[in-house]
Amino acid sequence: MKSLLIKQLLTFVFIGSLLHASSQTAATNEDIRFAAAQNHLLHQPNQIAIYAKGFVCNSCGIGLRIHLKKIAGINRDFFDEGILLDASKQLLVVAFESAADININLVRDAIYSAGYDPEHYYAFDGDTVIQHPFAEVLE
Repeated sequence: MKSLLIKQLLTFVFIGSLLHASSQTAATNEDIRFAAAQNHLLHQPNQIAIYAKGFVCNSCGIGLRIHLKKIAGINRDFFDEGILLDASKQLLVVAFESAADININLVRDAIYSAGYDPEHYYAFDGDTVIQHPFAEVLE
């Protein structure tokens, strides 16, 4: 009886987490994501925002943070060790040191290594925030 109750409870929690994750992505679209990227990046030339497809809950961010913070040049004085996670918009914001050379391929590869698909990234170009595609991953 006790094991049946535990199984039912776990099933309920699992289904609830799936519904919660799907409700977060359902409310997100490219316009909302772009507005959030603009809000974070305007006048921030040392930061980039990345749309990571599949990043839908705060638990997803654990692996992303682990892989991203291995990149040299991350400014750990910003956000939470240099990385802001916004699962509601599937958006990651990474802050770099002012002298750092931002290697977008390393960022893309770190997100892939965490199990997510980096679709595109946003950066401030001196006047406005622009969306950029990621180059194809070479196997």
